Amino acid sequence: MGWRHGWDTAKTHKFQRSLLKWYRRHHRKLPWRDNPTPYRVWISEIMLQQTQVQTVIPYYNRFLNRFPDIKSLAEAEEGEVLALWAGLGYYSRARNLHRAARLMIERRGGFPEKYEEVLALPGIGPYTAGAICSLAFNQPRPVVDGNIRRVITRLKGITKYSAKSLFWDQMSAWIPDAKSSFFNQAMMELGATICMPFHPRCRQCPVEGFCEARRLGMENKIPAVQRRQETRRIRIAILVLQHEGRLLVTDGHMPDFIPGRWGFPCQQIQEGKSPKDVASIMCRKMLGRKIPLAASPKISHSITRYRIEGYGFFGRLDDSGKTLQKAGALRWVDIGRLGSLLISSLFKKAVQKLPCPGID
Repeated sequence: MGWRHGWDTAKTHKFQRSLLKWYRRHHRKLPWRDNPTPYRVWISEIMLQQTQVQTVIPYYNRFLNRFPDIKSLAEAEEGEVLALWAGLGYYSRARNLHRAARLMIERRGGFPEKYEEVLALPGIGPYTAGAICSLAFNQPRPVVDGNIRRVITRLKGITKYSAKSLFWDQMSAWIPDAKSSFFNQAMMELGATICMPFHPRCRQCPVEGFCEARRLGMENKIPAVQRRQETRRIRIAILVLQHEGRLLVTDGHMPDFIPGRWGFPCQQIQEGKSPKDVASIMCRKMLGRKIPLAASPKISHSITRYRIEGYGFFGRLDDSGKTLQKAGALRWVDIGRLGSLLISSLFKKAVQKLPCPGID
């Protein structure tokens, strides 16, 4: 029969009742659980990807204050959406939110209820689609995230690798039709607050009596802890050029991990290359000649798994040097507009460390 079908109906119902009773009494008060509309659930689930709850809460509240519904999000400029997202990382999430909001307004004027239609939206996979349909529409759709996989692994005493489909099948077998929203949230809550990766709080667990790992004394051994994604170290040269009261910005290609449409001209520094040489070459390509450049102290910056060493270089141009060789992606902008154009704090750090007159 396999481990998925090891419980009879009576045991499954007892498990469901124990878990739901605990959840009603002990669940955390989180802003997206109040009035769980599909829009609010969607925003929270996207923000919670790769990001801890306590980090998300202030971002979520600010985002909902500015964009309380799909229409307001769809009508916003991408730059404003990214600005409110700045600091959460994984900026493709914000871009996909914006794209999906515009598609929903164009196609139907609101949020779809059918699972297949939700799944088809940009940036939404099976987990997020299931969470929206379950938490907002109370449809009996299972969800499986890292917390739930860990809970199932311990409950069933799984010691070997198991395909993802087995966890989805188990949740489908357990989820009660009439209370799918609360059940899915209860399973996630159990994993987040009790059945944690290290030192699980088994004595406080409402379903300790159902747990095979606890019975075998293996709760601290399974599941095996996976290695974290390796940190990547990157060096970047950043060019800040000034002409009178304006600075040069670009909407040309920038690394995917740097948010926003606009930024200062920058380039990754390959191994063995000098930051100053890279900046000089960039300058010559844009201006057709070299100019004196003042270097900043090294800028330390982190974005998700990237550890960045930034090297800023400042140059001032006279009238003869302001003509650009490749003007298509470049633009001179007033210093006062920088705050609304530059989203990445990497560029803001560069400005603060460089001798740029007129910039606070």
